[in-house]
Amino acid sequence: MSEHEGHELPEGQEPPPPGFRLMAVVRWLIVLAMAIVAAAAIVYGFELRGKPAASASAEVYYCPMHPSVVQDHPGECPICGMDLVKREGADGGTSQAADAGKSHEGHRHNPADPYACPMDPEETGLSDKDRCPVCKMRLEPRQTIDAGPAASAKPGSSGAPGVAVAPSPVPTNVPGLAPIELSLDRVQLIGMKTAKVSKESLVPEIRTIGFVTAPESGVVKVTTRYGGFIERVVVAETGRKVKRGELLAVVYSPQIYLAEQEYLTARSLGAGGVGVDLSGDAKKRLELLGVPPGEIAAVEKDGKPHKYLGVSAPTSGWIVQKNAIQGLSFQAGADLFTIADLSKIWVLADVYEGELPRVRVGQKATAALAAVPDHVLTGEVKLVYPSVDPATRTAKVRLEFDNATLDLKPGMYASVGIALPPSSGVVIPREALVDTGDIQYVFVDKGAGKFEPRRVSVGIKTGEKVEIRSGVEGGETVVTTGNFLLDSESRLRAAIEGPGAQQPAAPPPSACETEFDKAKFPEKHAQCLACEKQHAGMGKMVDDCKAVIAKPWR
Repeated sequence: MSEHEGHELPEGQEPPPPGFRLMAVVRWLIVLAMAIVAAAAIVYGFELRGKPAASASAEVYYCPMHPSVVQDHPGECPICGMDLVKREGADGGTSQAADAGKSHEGHRHNPADPYACPMDPEETGLSDKDRCPVCKMRLEPRQTIDAGPAASAKPGSSGAPGVAVAPSPVPTNVPGLAPIELSLDRVQLIGMKTAKVSKESLVPEIRTIGFVTAPESGVVKVTTRYGGFIERVVVAETGRKVKRGELLAVVYSPQIYLAEQEYLTARSLGAGGVGVDLSGDAKKRLELLGVPPGEIAAVEKDGKPHKYLGVSAPTSGWIVQKNAIQGLSFQAGADLFTIADLSKIWVLADVYEGELPRVRVGQKATAALAAVPDHVLTGEVKLVYPSVDPATRTAKVRLEFDNATLDLKPGMYASVGIALPPSSGVVIPREALVDTGDIQYVFVDKGAGKFEPRRVSVGIKTGEKVEIRSGVEGGETVVTTGNFLLDSESRLRAAIEGPGAQQPAAPPPSACETEFDKAKFPEKHAQCLACEKQHAGMGKMVDDCKAVIAKPWR
């Protein structure tokens, strides 16, 4: 029992609640811990301030292609995507000053030197065989800054005596691109591949997809000219092959039965009594109803009408549709069977309207099937349909193939090739061509790491080859792998040099101006210009379009 129990203490002298002393101790411990942390932070800050500022960035990483891209951690160049390279001896503060001689070994920064790096102009040299110690590019003659494009390469024209001034870059005929030069190690790093421009014989071919269908001339509907009932179906399954005259079904027709009875009656009466022989008219009626001559002869022989009549196949082929069912009632003209002769088959291929002038009736065609990959069928073009689908901008081309082995089945898809007349010309690999939609160009390898973008005119495309009608000549070398990186570097170079260093080339003169007399035949001249505009970059298709224009042109 507490000594204060039962006694009221004066106000302000009440005993503390339970746990009060423990909470007070915890509170003071927290305050003490916060004070220690604050003191440690202050001491650490003074230590950092006392160290050299460059020590926080002791390592420096840069892009070999774009030395202006520098950062203190590994990564990729935001311009070209190359991995950043650690710069040797890139220490800051006192360490950098101590190792300045070592880190700049091989570097020259003399404005009087006649050669400089095109990517890092501060790096200079005395010979065009020297290479930049930063990006490893070959040094180029120093250009006069204020002379502009009109500067000539005369020795001593720059202020320093004996210093050769390089001419301004030669404009290319590809807007937005400039010639570039890469070091051999960078060419190997990109994995660049090249190919020679050659003159070859071309067997061009249009590749497309075709739909296999039964020939319209070989499809026959089996119908009757009378109504009746199907008593028995002889060919009871679809897909069966039948021969001409083979029995397909047995039917009962009250109309035929009555006509046969009337024919027999007329034959028995003859010409007696009425003075007119009616048997001829009755027989003619049976023939018009489609009764075969053999059936009429059998009725004459038996002397009584036949209750049942056979329906035979009018042609040989395959049953592709069967509507006849035993016990079925049918009307005159009803389709009982559909027979298709598939010994010859059609393939309807879609050809774009721009390629239609190159397709002619009689050209050879091939069809390859996924079901028979090792067998290629050979046929020919039978018809170019006279209309174009407005939705797909394609026209149907009918190809006909022999189908004795029934490899081509209606409903299949086939990979179709339509052979065009052979020709010869300058060709390059298809992957060497850069096509932006508006213009086509290639990168020509000039040797020693120099590459020039060159605009070309494209002709026929066949397989992995592309005909070049103008822009490159046989024997030149074009880049086939690495075009994307060259294109990026060329555009960057053109942007750095500014618009004055590269003027878009004027479009080549139209051939219509020389081939057509504009004053005498203005309508034909306008048609020629429309051909060039519609088939721009399509090579021979421009000539095919012009050939349709009626002569004379001059």
